Order: sequence, then C-alpha cells, then structure tokens
Amino acid sequence: MKITLQTSGSTGKPKYVTHNEEDFYEPAKFLVDRWKLNSDDIILNVFPAWTIAHWAFCFFPAQLSNCEIINIKFEPLKFWKQVAEIKPTILTLAIRTMHTMLKQGSPNLTYMKNLSSGSAPVTKHQMNMMRSTGAQNVWNIY
Repeated sequence: MKITLQTSGSTGKPKYVTHNEEDFYEPAKFLVDRWKLNSDDIILNVFPAWTIAHWAFCFFPAQLSNCEIINIKFEPLKFWKQVAEIKPTILTLAIRTMHTMLKQGSPNLTYMKNLSSGSAPVTKHQMNMMRSTGAQNVWNIY
C-alpha cells in the first residue's frame, strides 16, 4: 500500500510525499517495544490522517500491538476533558501543542503509560511540565 501525506510546509510551501507502507513498520515496532504496547492499551490519536504523526505514532503501532486507537478532533478547550473521559494509556502531541495545553493546567494522567512528544527538540522545562502530569513514562521521540 502507498500512503501519500502532506508535509507541514515548515520549510516553505506544503507538498505531498508518498511513502510505502513498509516505511512505517520498523519505527512502529520500535515504539511498540519501547512503549510496551499490548492489546489492553488505548492510543488517543489527535492527528489528522494526512499527517505522518497519525501513521507513525498511532495507526501502525496500534496495528502491530492489536490495541485500540481512538481518533478525536483536537479541540483545545475540550481536550483535557476528553482525555479524562477516554483515559488513554498512550498520547503523543507536538511539543508546542503539549506546552500550550500544559500551561492551561496539569491534568492527572497517572493512568497513562506513555506521554510523548515527537515533533521538535524538547527543553528540560517542557519535559518537567510533561512529568508533572503523573504519566508513568514521558518520552521525547523526536
């Protein structure tokens, strides 16, 4: 299967890039192993299907581990309430989004196995903000 994704346009105009499905399996296997994913896990996916984050951090890890994936529309003012209702064990957000959301308040995520950021370098302060949620493991998978 071929997957065509739109780039973010961070270096200029967004463009479309086509990937082979196989391109995602090694990174997904790595995440399944590191995150210790299994069929009891729930991945909360906030990424649109046209983004690489959707496929790399959510879709393929869920496929390989046979865990549940819940896709939601990201709405900042409702987000922590949605997280509290769903109680996912896995959540990945872009670091700028994570930073903004954690400035709104640090939720109690003690039920969460893995809270991750994967879009850019992360500062020590941002890692500490992520740790303040109580999530069991905090990752920068950039």
